[in-house]
Amino acid sequence: MDLDFQHTPATILFLMASIGVSIWAFQSLRGGRMDDEFLFEPWEVSQGQNRKGMLLSQFSHADVPHLIFNMVTLYYFGPVIERRLGTAVMAIVYVASAIGSTALVYGRHKDEPGYRALGASGAISGILFGAIVLVPDLRISLVFLPIGIPGPLFAVLYVLFSVYASRNRLGNVGHDAHLGGAVTGFLLTGLLSPAKFQPLMESVRGLIGR
Repeated sequence: MDLDFQHTPATILFLMASIGVSIWAFQSLRGGRMDDEFLFEPWEVSQGQNRKGMLLSQFSHADVPHLIFNMVTLYYFGPVIERRLGTAVMAIVYVASAIGSTALVYGRHKDEPGYRALGASGAISGILFGAIVLVPDLRISLVFLPIGIPGPLFAVLYVLFSVYASRNRLGNVGHDAHLGGAVTGFLLTGLLSPAKFQPLMESVRGLIGR
């Protein structure tokens, strides 16, 4: 996928913002702990604090592998939306997915002092799911699962796993953010696309009919 500022400015700007804020956050590490201004703490927000952290956390990352994984995903799937629906729509989907992920995390954890989250995974999950709506024939593979999975099947498995993992608090991963962002990006992209969900529905019928 070739990026150029003329055709994919939103993707490039979001990449630059995440990389820049993450480097800034890495430099703030004190004794292995990141400054609170880069972390989203729902309980603090409910007390009228941590609003800067709620914003910066959407671009900061816990470590370099976390940053690289998110940026690679954005690099490949951001242009899918931007080239088909335009820069404004891609930016709207990205920002709305970030808000959707933040809202779900806040709703579930606002009564938990000490709960912290960070990373662009929620927004980027929205971009990934938006790309699946537009191009359902995409095959998606992961580092630990190199076999390409049809986009619609990947989406279903992703949501089911995120719900299960959220309920059982598996790992040090923001499953709520992933789920909130993915659902927001999926719905919004479908609503803003001229073809709506028709290509996705045809792809699903094709998969079921095999």
